[in-house]
Amino acid sequence: MARYSTSFDKYAAFKIDKEFVADVHRLCKVFSGDEVDCTFQLEGNHDISSKVPEELFDDTLVKSRTIERISIYGSNYRLDPSPSVSVSITNKPLSAPVEVRISGAPEACVVLRDQLQNLVHAKQQWYSMLILQFPSFRWVVIVLGWATLWLFLLAWLESRLNVRNYVGKDGLSTIFGVEFAAVLFLSSWFKKLLFPAVVFDFGKSATVGQKIAYARNTIFVIIGLGLMVGIVASVVGNWISSAKPP
Repeated sequence: MARYSTSFDKYAAFKIDKEFVADVHRLCKVFSGDEVDCTFQLEGNHDISSKVPEELFDDTLVKSRTIERISIYGSNYRLDPSPSVSVSITNKPLSAPVEVRISGAPEACVVLRDQLQNLVHAKQQWYSMLILQFPSFRWVVIVLGWATLWLFLLAWLESRLNVRNYVGKDGLSTIFGVEFAAVLFLSSWFKKLLFPAVVFDFGKSATVGQKIAYARNTIFVIIGLGLMVGIVASVVGNWISSAKPP
């Protein structure tokens, strides 16, 4: 029988729990017809592996160190064509959050691919649009749009504050260039901090994920209250001005 291969990478945000890892491991085991390895890569260059993922969830290392990558791999060279499957889930930069590679009998590969895609899709987070493939058309559009927005803002500040009169044209370009670079850097850091590509919802990683969610919600509440106060203050100010006798 001919050997078939397929793959997919998913750029989105995911919340990975124990059930997801166990389900992926089970599907890969059925596909390969043999035991499947599950490996957790932890911070500080620590790896821990088992053919039974449930043994890893409550391991002391998993409870004391954050997870950087989960890899599930299985193959069976006793069959022809030999099935092989690899699933990687990571929050490391410049890597796809989810990578899947499958090869073997065509029908079995297609079925497993569909099953894994359904599982992965179910774990997507609401801010998945912020997780961009680099480079990609969407990445270029968003970065250029963000840059254009800040250029307009900086130009408006220049006209309002008459900065040119104090520092000159060359000084103004330098100041805005430094500010623009700082804004892009802080924006990237802010997104990575509050909108991670992958949150592993068990062990120490679960605690980190909860802190991130709390910080993100707190910031949104502060911004929302600030906008509400500003709107109310504007409405009240306009009402007072209109109520004054001419």
